[in-house]
Amino acid sequence: MLVTAVTRAVQDALEADATERVRAGKPPLARSGQEALAYKVLSAELQRHDAERLGSGGARLTPEMEQSVVDRVLALSVGLGPVELLLADESVEEIVASRFDLVFVYRSDGSVEHLDERLWASEQELEAWLSHLARTAGRTERQFNNQVPLLVMRLGEGLRLAATRDVSQHVSFALRRNTLGKVTLSDLLGLGMMPAAVAELLAACLRSTEIRLVFSGPTGSGKSTLVRACLAELSPMARVVVIEDTAELDFFDPVLHPNVESWEERLANNEGEGSISSGSQVKHALRYRPDWLVFGEVRDSDGAVPMLKAMTHGQSSLTTVHAASAVGALDKLALYLGTGEDRLPPEVAHNQLRQAIDFVIHLDRGSDGRRVVVEVTEVAGFDGRRCTTNSIVTRDPATGETVTLNRLEQHHRERLRRAGFDDSVLGGGFR
Repeated sequence: MLVTAVTRAVQDALEADATERVRAGKPPLARSGQEALAYKVLSAELQRHDAERLGSGGARLTPEMEQSVVDRVLALSVGLGPVELLLADESVEEIVASRFDLVFVYRSDGSVEHLDERLWASEQELEAWLSHLARTAGRTERQFNNQVPLLVMRLGEGLRLAATRDVSQHVSFALRRNTLGKVTLSDLLGLGMMPAAVAELLAACLRSTEIRLVFSGPTGSGKSTLVRACLAELSPMARVVVIEDTAELDFFDPVLHPNVESWEERLANNEGEGSISSGSQVKHALRYRPDWLVFGEVRDSDGAVPMLKAMTHGQSSLTTVHAASAVGALDKLALYLGTGEDRLPPEVAHNQLRQAIDFVIHLDRGSDGRRVVVEVTEVAGFDGRRCTTNSIVTRDPATGETVTLNRLEQHHRERLRRAGFDDSVLGGGFR
């Protein structure tokens, strides 16, 4: 009971400070500042507790008991608390809790560990910790309560948290880490994600001012990692606007890529006010004269319609979408264009896609668990019903060999040649 009460007092103080800083336009409190504020509240709360115990004939907490309370409260209130020690292991890619006492750790070697240690004492403690992170640990303040039972947010660099309560049987979460950090196409080539010819093709796409790309694949296939590597090919002076529902690409770099805008969707407050959708940000971004417009992920019509309009107007762009294949990615985008207020008939949607997209790069995990590019597909034309495609390269899942299936269309060959790409590197097949 004491730990719960003191933790709540410390978290309340930190959350109030975070809210006030947002209102005043100040940066979030650094970790050292969080610890200082937490210790101040802890000291006051423990003194008050001792006074109450002495007043009722009890005894003070022993130094050992007091230190135990301090350690536990700080673990639940400052930084990432109970998961920080796990994240100190660089092989940890994801931490998933299906209940407060059922925690699983996924590592980069493909192994999964069911933790024996109990990180939270109860469902209520886990719920309070997640709510506290929502209020204090992101770029924008978020809510996680019975009115807002779904949470998705970025925690620092390279961490993304998704959490659920009320609509699920138990409070649960998934915390994913980008283990590679800032990467280049050369790095991914060395890791076996793609052959050299595909890396050269992608580098030329980013050098061109005439190419629009879609990266597709299932969850955890490496889409964001490959997007980061592709963006690293841009010149330091390239003007880039990155729009995400939850910021995680971390592309801005004051030395390597200083001319970058990074925007994040803002959710409505408890009164239903103040929301700024990623779709509305696309329209605003076009006024920032971007050389490249990056839309983190198309999930619905709200993002698909403005993003595809920008692509159709010739804006060099890239985005990602969850799909089981390259053709499936186009079908998914057509489905999104067919919903919402500006819904389009299927054939009109496919014609829009034909005008908007040049290549779909599809990723998946190989049989050994590695993330790999399994297909590069060119959007070739429109047959009156749907956009037609031309599979340039594909990966044989049985052998791991990547082979060339078709030559690039003439207009794409010319665009890429202007960007320094010689399509003869594709050859008739390569590893």
